[in-house]
Amino acid sequence: MIVTNDFEVRVGARTLLNAPGQHLRVQPGDRIGLVGRNGAGKTTTMRI
Repeated sequence: MIVTNDFEVRVGARTLLNAPGQHLRVQPGDRIGLVGRNGAGKTTTMRI
């Protein structure tokens, strides 16, 4: 299971995403999609 609460994505001192109050729960067997432009970090995110 993956659970996030109030997440933030940073690269160095730069904040790329700040999502306070946003929550995500992915249960085993759930299917999700991750979309974005080329070079946005989709593959990197999935490798975490």
